[in-house]
Amino acid sequence: MTYQQLLFSFEGRITRQIFWAAWGVGVALSFLIVFVHPLFGILSLALIWPQIAIGCKRFHDFGKTGWLQLIGLIPIVGGLIVLVWAGITPSDPGDNAYGPPFAGLKSE
Repeated sequence: MTYQQLLFSFEGRITRQIFWAAWGVGVALSFLIVFVHPLFGILSLALIWPQIAIGCKRFHDFGKTGWLQLIGLIPIVGGLIVLVWAGITPSDPGDNAYGPPFAGLKSE
């Protein structure tokens, strides 16, 4: 999987470690953008697509549809439920309906 596929594709699977690393970088970038100047906060909207793509791949890794991320829209607790669920559920061993296990990142 290339970095472009990781950030923009909704197909494939990623491990918990990649999920946490990508999620942390996304959150850090969002905070950095907002703290540089509050009006630049609109730029953090560009990070939504990659975060959804990463979450989708993580749900695929343990055999669930990426649409379950919509649970995150439940006020107050939804986002926490999705984050914990995606962050602690172990990967399916071997292939599942969403493809083979994550084989690593490579540059193009």
